Amino acid sequence: LTDTKTISVIAISTTSTTTSTTTSTTTTATTEPYFILGDVNADGSVDSSDASLVLSEYAALSTGGQSSLSDKQKKAADVNKDGFINSSDSSKILSYYAEISTGGKPSWD
Repeated sequence: LTDTKTISVIAISTTSTTTSTTTSTTTTATTEPYFILGDVNADGSVDSSDASLVLSEYAALSTGGQSSLSDKQKKAADVNKDGFINSSDSSKILSYYAEISTGGKPSWD
C-alpha cells in the first residue's frame, strides 16, 4: 500500500515600503536697516528738514491720517525712543541741529 498525501503550499508575499523624510532648516538672519537717529529724510544730516517731516507725520497721525514714513524713517524720527513720533521728537531734532550749527557737541540726552 502506498499512502499518498497531498501537501498544499501557500505562498505569502510581503511587500515592505520604506518612507524616508528629510527635514531641512533654513536660518535667515535679518539685520536692521541702517539709519541715523534724527535724519528722517536720510540725506546724511540732521537738520530742520527732518524736524519738519516729524511735525508733518505727527499732524497726519493726530488727525486720523495715514503715516507717510517708512519703518526706517519712523525709527530715525523717534529720537526720544518713547515709541511715538510727535512734537517732542521734532523739538529734540531742532535742538540737536542748533547744537551742531554752533559747533557744539550734540547729544540726544
